[in-house]
Amino acid sequence: MTAFQEISERVFALTEVEKLKLISSLLNQTHPVERTNSGIVKTADVCGGSARVENTRIPVRSIVEAKLMNLSDGRILESYPTLSARDIENALVYYARHRTEIEDELKEEAEL
Repeated sequence: MTAFQEISERVFALTEVEKLKLISSLLNQTHPVERTNSGIVKTADVCGGSARVENTRIPVRSIVEAKLMNLSDGRILESYPTLSARDIENALVYYARHRTEIEDELKEEAEL
C-alpha cells in the first residue's frame, strides 16, 4: 500500500467534523498559491452581509452547519439544488480560513 492510499483510507474514516479540522489545519499552513476567485462573496444588503455562495443567498454558515450535522455533500446538494460540489468545497475552504467569523455567526443564529 502506498503512503497516499494509506492516508486516503485514514481520511475517509474521519468524521465530518474531523475532516473540517484537518482541512483547516492544512489551509492554515503557509502556501504559495492563494485562490483569487473563491466563489464566496459578501454583500452588505444580502444575507445581512454574511459570507455566502456567489450568485445565491446561501450563507457559508448554512453549509458548514449541514456538514457539522454530518450531512453528506449529496444530501446538501439535494437540499440546495442551485449549489455545485465546487460551491460546497469553496464554502468549506472559506470556513477553514475564517473559522472564528463563521462560528460566531453560528452561535448568533443559535441564540435567535
